[in-house]
Amino acid sequence: SGALNLVAGLTACEVNGDDRCPMMGVGKPFAPVFERAWRQCGCPPWHRVLMVGDALETDILGASALGMATCLTLTGLYGPREGTLAQVCDRMGIRPDYVVSGIAWEHP
Repeated sequence: SGALNLVAGLTACEVNGDDRCPMMGVGKPFAPVFERAWRQCGCPPWHRVLMVGDALETDILGASALGMATCLTLTGLYGPREGTLAQVCDRMGIRPDYVVSGIAWEHP
């Protein structure tokens, strides 16, 4: 029918193999969402930007593709399973530059 469906980025990655319903991803891991945030921050050099996220397949994959440094926080999708993180990274072929147990603001 020529219709194009706009969907979340990861959904497009998972479904796009089905040619009956073409999908266009509009979220992570696709570049436009990162580029918009980058412009809102004044367009610093990519190598000076750190993406902190909790998902390898969206946050870390998308940011690293643009040349950003990446930091995976274990407070989200991967939880405190640091022992298996290396195996997950190997299986997915995605490696963050840094891993932290969590992120939080501390009030003085």
